[in-house]
Amino acid sequence: MSRNAGSGVSKDRLRNLLGLFFIALTIPSAVLTWQAYSRLKWESFHQYQLLAEELLGGVDRRMRALIAKEEARAFTDYRFLVVEGAPAANYLQRSQLPRVG
Repeated sequence: MSRNAGSGVSKDRLRNLLGLFFIALTIPSAVLTWQAYSRLKWESFHQYQLLAEELLGGVDRRMRALIAKEEARAFTDYRFLVVEGAPAANYLQRSQLPRVG
């Protein structure tokens, strides 16, 4: 007499059922893992994009401040020697630009 005669399920049938059950669990798990990875990738991309925009905004603000500062200077400030005080005194002095560095 067989060991499984009373249970009605053979070893081969049980093995096939368990195999199908695990395959049925594997497919949704793989899909969920793939979707989670895809969303994580896009979230990381979005974070890097926001950081790049913030950096660009900071650089733009700094450049605008520097340009405004340079535009506020007189044309004569860009010469090496400038006249200080009364123009009739003709007192020449070095420009401040070489000292700004």
